[in-house]
This record gives sequence, C-alpha cells and structure tokens, in this order.
Amino acid sequence: MKRYLLTAGETYYPQSGAGDWLQSYDSLAEIPDITVIRASSQFSIEGFNSYDWVEVVDTVTFKTIFSADDNSGYETGVVINVLDKVE
Repeated sequence: MKRYLLTAGETYYPQSGAGDWLQSYDSLAEIPDITVIRASSQFSIEGFNSYDWVEVVDTVTFKTIFSADDNSGYETGVVINVLDKVE
C-alpha cells in the first residue's frame, strides 16, 4: 500500500472492512480532482464514481488529512484539488 489512501462511499450503504477503499497513492499530487455535483452532498472523483463522502488518510501518521461530506459547505460545481486543501 502506498502512503495516501483515498476512500469514499455512500452514507447509507457503507462497505464493510476495506470496501470503501478506492486507491492508494505515493504523493498527494497523484490524487484525482474531486468535483462537487450537488452542494456538499455528492462528490465525483475523476476516474471513479460519485459518492456521498470522501476521505484521504495518511497511512504513516494514521490521520485523515482531507474529508468532505454533507457538512463540508462546498458549492455545486466546485473542483477540489486535495493537494491545495492539505496544510
């Protein structure tokens, strides 16, 4: 597994175990852009499907370094680059 783990899923139908894992990446720059389809409630990930929530986890520190869900406040049409959002 690479350092950064991209996970996403549906609010009402979470997968068990590692079922929500999409892909792992060596760097934040490799993580695909996330487009907000419906204001803070539906997120489309380039190369994947649409999801209710998205998280990126650092597998070295075990911390969630990016998270978006229905409480995030993103407007419809916004394109999120994870690298720009990480402090």
